[in-house]
Amino acid sequence: MSTSARLTRGPRTLLRALTHPRFLLTAWPWKGLAHTLGGLVVTVVLFTVAAPLYLPWILFLVVTIVRPEGSLGAITALVLVGGATVALFGPLVGIPLGIVERWRLRLIHDDVPDSGHRTPREPGLGPWLRTRYGESATWREVAYAGLTVFTHAAAALVLVSFALSALLLALAPFLLEETIQKMTLGPITLHTTEEALPYTLLAPVCAVATLYLSGLFAGLQGLMARTLLTGPPPEVLRAELDVYADLGEQRV
Repeated sequence: MSTSARLTRGPRTLLRALTHPRFLLTAWPWKGLAHTLGGLVVTVVLFTVAAPLYLPWILFLVVTIVRPEGSLGAITALVLVGGATVALFGPLVGIPLGIVERWRLRLIHDDVPDSGHRTPREPGLGPWLRTRYGESATWREVAYAGLTVFTHAAAALVLVSFALSALLLALAPFLLEETIQKMTLGPITLHTTEEALPYTLLAPVCAVATLYLSGLFAGLQGLMARTLLTGPPPEVLRAELDVYADLGEQRV
């Protein structure tokens, strides 16, 4: 594909679209927001279903932070239990999550490679389990399942803060006039409608920042998903096969 054709198509990923000056005039901000909000729903469902998988590691963090000294036995036990739980049940969580996240990744990436999973040589549950538990693609999905809870929690914290700030700044003059006597916004305390009016100009700024931050989080989450949940693109596989074929011919 020529350079002019690629330019005509526009950005093919959300992270590239973020650098475009017309970003807010395209569909990309809303794709990013949809991806982020959908990710929060997926994370809530994931944490609810896979709570036993996360519990030992949550307790490990709590014990490490609250009692860093004198808890070596408890910490060791939690690490062993957590490792055994992940080894036994992690793939049962990571594989379905990988399917969902690869489907969602198409919202912010034009081209999404396949999962990278191998096809079992024999039919049946046993060969399928042996193949899945023995391949790197599965454990990359398990790693993604562990990381995504923390990344989406951080995204939710930041985005909710900016979205609420935009809403409160926009409504501050009306709230001060009708329902409340003062409003505290960080270091600023507002008492009258006249005091609040200049700050309403910051509401669109916070709204725009929310869209950009949502796009950034979605883009970074998509980059992590593409790295951990997809196999090499077909051209890379073909190149690797050509290299192996050349090496085989040289050995012969």
